[in-house]
Amino acid sequence: MMTPQKDYRPMVAAIASLLGATLKPTDEQFASEAQGHLTFPDGRSIWFRVGGYGNQGRISFSPSWPPYRGEDGYTKTVSQRDFDRSLTYSDSPWSGITVSASKTSEQIAKDIERRFLPEFNRLHAMAVEHCTARADYAARKDAM
Repeated sequence: MMTPQKDYRPMVAAIASLLGATLKPTDEQFASEAQGHLTFPDGRSIWFRVGGYGNQGRISFSPSWPPYRGEDGYTKTVSQRDFDRSLTYSDSPWSGITVSASKTSEQIAKDIERRFLPEFNRLHAMAVEHCTARADYAARKDAM
């Protein structure tokens, strides 16, 4: 007999609200996937997942980097290796944090503010700069 899954939507929606973000996706998508994005008004986005392989009882928060138009005209997603020149070949990119799902929404929001947002905001600014440069390059190339 399967144990019913806890509905984490209210908790994640509260976390989003406390951070000034909105919760995406729709309720139907969340119910089937238990993952989505916390999206900020300025376009920053944090991917989250409740549980998952090796993460039972935890919520993972990872950076979601902005897209850009590649030289081939297709939309691509930037990787931290594309814009963070401090990474060497053997370094692992920063992957975010996990928190206990038994904490309150307020505690998790504070964890995100303290442990995630400072590094994410720094790296996201670098990613946006990289994507802007790529878009400018593609526009100049198209204008030739």
